[in-house]
Amino acid sequence: MNSKFKMSFCPTMVPYAEMIAKGVEGIEPYPSSSAAMVLNMLSRGMIDMALIGREAYSDEINSNIGKKRLKDGYTLIYTEKVAIPEEKLGEIPIKTYLPKEVAEKILPEPKNIVYCQTLEGCVNPDNDLPVLIDWKDFKDEFELLIPINKEGGKTPVFRAPVIYYRKNISKEIIDKIAEVVS
Repeated sequence: MNSKFKMSFCPTMVPYAEMIAKGVEGIEPYPSSSAAMVLNMLSRGMIDMALIGREAYSDEINSNIGKKRLKDGYTLIYTEKVAIPEEKLGEIPIKTYLPKEVAEKILPEPKNIVYCQTLEGCVNPDNDLPVLIDWKDFKDEFELLIPINKEGGKTPVFRAPVIYYRKNISKEIIDKIAEVVS
């Protein structure tokens, strides 16, 4: 591959960006301060790819941008976007529709999990509790509850790598990125 592609990434995606830079010829990695900044650079044509740890909101991307989820994962949503110290997660009730073994593996001790039958049952209008969801179920109207670790960074367990890219980049390159990360 002779082409060079600029890939910017947010801080939680450093390990994946390093894998991609080592495993895919022609990728030039550029660190950035946030997912929003990375997506803005992609939408403005400043970079070719954006590697972030969350789903993009529809107003952050345009029709010329493709998307590929590189790994599955889970996150927390709430009534408003807010950060919370990671150690506080065990102190608050958290709703989920996910299987018990998934929720118990992800959430810290002590666990105060309220199980619902469906995602819709968890996010009803009267809900005032955080909800643990699969990233595949993320919607534009959801706001993230962002656990922050002791170092001040976002807790990686609630992030999952997604590559957004200009649609003129070949499928082979995107598939190679997915292979390297898997």
